[in-house]
Amino acid sequence: MDEHSQSYHQKEATPKPDAALSHQTPPAGPSMQERQKLIQALQEQAVQRANPLQANLGMLTGDVLAVTYFLGQRLKQRLPDLDADGRTSEAFFREADMYLKCVRQTDRLMQMQRQRDPPED
Repeated sequence: MDEHSQSYHQKEATPKPDAALSHQTPPAGPSMQERQKLIQALQEQAVQRANPLQANLGMLTGDVLAVTYFLGQRLKQRLPDLDADGRTSEAFFREADMYLKCVRQTDRLMQMQRQRDPPED
């Protein structure tokens, strides 16, 4: 099969989104309890590492993820809240900034873990 016909078949095999489905609201995602279980599992894996630095990075990552999730939930609840002038409050922006800082810190911690993990075969 040549490249042209191969790419044509790949395009045909890709399902097209249903117009009726595209207007549905996305699933809510994991519940708070499910998130806490995932964070706990991450931390349980971390403490099993022989390298104390790796173990601590995993524990810190879990802690930051827990704070990030909490802040994200608060922001979602406060999103529709506007002050008397119809603007979002300064406190909301401070909290949103803190949330984004936590997200960036989580990314940094995960990058540090990946750099220190031995490559898997």
